[in-house]
Amino acid sequence: MLTTLLVGCLVPWKEEWSPANETDTDTDTDTDSDTDTDTDTDTDTDTDTDTDAHTGTDHTGTPPLPEEIVARSVTADETWTADRIWVLEANQLVWVEPGATLTIEAGTTIRGRDGSAIAVASGAELVARGSAAAPIVMTSDEPVGTRNPGDWGGLVLMGDAPIIDGAATTSTFEGIDPADPFNVFGGADNTYSCGQIEYLRIEFAGFERIPDEELNSLTLAGCGTGTLLQNVQVHEGRDDGVEIFGGSLNLKNIVITAFGDDGLDWDFGWSGKAQFVVVQHWPLDTTAIDPLDGGSALEGSVPNPAAVPMLYNLLLLGSNDPSTTQDGILLKSAGNATIGNAIVAYYTDWALDLSGQTTLDEAVAGRIVVKDSVFWSIGADGETWAEPIDVDDEYALLSAPAAGNFFGQSPFLPTPPAPGTEPFVTGLSQWVPLTGSVADHGERPPNDGFFQTNAQWAGVVAPGSGVAWWDGWTNFAAH
Repeated sequence: MLTTLLVGCLVPWKEEWSPANETDTDTDTDTDSDTDTDTDTDTDTDTDTDTDAHTGTDHTGTPPLPEEIVARSVTADETWTADRIWVLEANQLVWVEPGATLTIEAGTTIRGRDGSAIAVASGAELVARGSAAAPIVMTSDEPVGTRNPGDWGGLVLMGDAPIIDGAATTSTFEGIDPADPFNVFGGADNTYSCGQIEYLRIEFAGFERIPDEELNSLTLAGCGTGTLLQNVQVHEGRDDGVEIFGGSLNLKNIVITAFGDDGLDWDFGWSGKAQFVVVQHWPLDTTAIDPLDGGSALEGSVPNPAAVPMLYNLLLLGSNDPSTTQDGILLKSAGNATIGNAIVAYYTDWALDLSGQTTLDEAVAGRIVVKDSVFWSIGADGETWAEPIDVDDEYALLSAPAAGNFFGQSPFLPTPPAPGTEPFVTGLSQWVPLTGSVADHGERPPNDGFFQTNAQWAGVVAPGSGVAWWDGWTNFAAH
C-alpha cells in the first residue's frame, strides 16, 4: 500500500504545465522574461478587476464591464470570459457537474455574494489558467473598502484519488449538505485530475453555509497527481486558507495570507508535495473563526502512516501580534510530513507541536522530519522552538545533528511585522532574505521531476534575490 501511494506521488510534473515564466521560482541567477514587465503592469490589471463594477470607471476612464449573474450549476462544457464580471447569486452553490468542464479565461473576475460558492464535482474539471499579467480573481461582491472574510464561500475541488490508506474510500465534505448527490470525493485513481489552475487569486471567502461548518478559501478533496495547481493566492479567508483532504496532488508557488484559522491544513492521507509556499499571518482579526486563537501556519492530521507529504522551501511568518496566539507547525493524529528548507519566524506561541503520543511515535519511526530550516523570534522569549508540554521530544527532533536546523539566527528578512498592524501593503521584497542570511544554507530538494532542485536555501527565494515570483498578480488589500 505504501508502494502504491509513493508511485502515484512520483508522476513527473508535466512539461506543458510549466509556463515560460516558471523560472521565476529559480534562484536569482535565473532570467525571468516577464518579471520586470509584471511589476510595471500587473497592479493596473488587479486594481481594475477589483473595483470596476463598483466605481463606474477605472482610473483610465474605461467603462465598467457588464455583469452576468450566475444562479445555476454548470451542466455542460462552458467558458467564463474576461469581457464581463461573473457574479454568483446569493446562496447559490454553483456546481460544475460530472462530465462538464468549466473554463475561465485569463483576466476574468468572479464575485461571490453572501452564501455563494463554486464546487467542482468529482468527474468534472476546472480549467482556470490566468497569467501574471492577467490573473483570474475570485472575490467578494461587496464594494471595495467594505469587503470582509466570509463574504462568500470559496472554491471546492473534488476528485477520485485515494484519501485514506490508498483504498477506494469515499467521504463527504463539510459545509455542503451531505445528502447532495454531488458531495462525494475519494476513489482509486491516484492520477485523477481536478483541473488546471494557475495565477488564481481567491479573496474574502470562507462563508459558513451550514452552522459550524465553514468552507475554506480553497478546498482540495481527493485530487490526484493529474491536477495542476501553481501560482495561487488565497487572502482574507475566514477559516483555513487551503485545506487538503487526502489525494496526491502537488502544489507550487502558493501564497496564503490573512486567514482566520490555519494556513495550509491537510487531513486524511494526503501524499503529495508542495514547494515555494508563503504562509503569512495577519494580526488579531475579529472576523476570524476564533480571533483569539490565530491558528497554525501548517496543520497536518493524517490517519494513514503511509502518507508522508513532502514540503520544501516554505516561508511561515506570524504577525508578531501579542494579542493573539499563533504558531508555526502543528502535526497531530499521526500527521506525518517531511518539511525542509523552511523559515519559521515571528510566532507568538511556538514553532512546532507534535500533538499526541501517536504523532510522537511517528517521529521516532522517521516519518516526521523537519530539517535544514531556520527558526527565529518565536514565543514571548523569542526562543520557544517547541510546544512547552512535549518540549523534550520535539526539540530532540528539531535539534538532531542530521536535521541541520538553525535556531536564534536571524534570516535577515528586511521588515519584521509591527505588532497590531497589517504587516505588508504590497508584499514583494519583505519576503526576500538579505544577502548573507543563514537561510542560504539549505539542502537540495529531491530530484523526482517535481521539485526545483537548485532551490538549496530556506524560504521561497534565494537570499538577495532580485526575483519575486509573487510580484504583480497578488493582492494584500484589507477590505
